[in-house]
Amino acid sequence: MLVVDNLWNFAEFAIIDWFLTIPLSFLSVFFPTYWIQRRFNQDRRLIAAAKALFLGIVAAVPFSVTGTPIGIALLAWAGIRHKWK
Repeated sequence: MLVVDNLWNFAEFAIIDWFLTIPLSFLSVFFPTYWIQRRFNQDRRLIAAAKALFLGIVAAVPFSVTGTPIGIALLAWAGIRHKWK
């Protein structure tokens, strides 16, 4: 999700018609997330679909979310931590 979300920072990615890039961003995050949640975390179908739907929507928003306070909260929720020195 981080890779797809950060693609919105590149002008070339945003220049392509959004009717194509937004659904592709969603699908490229939704299906792998669903598969990973079902296969490795043993989540039920509905739980895996809810997580995949949420992350797919975040990735499809046409700006980078990870650099915002919402993105920081999402990274913390996902368990990504940064050690301050």
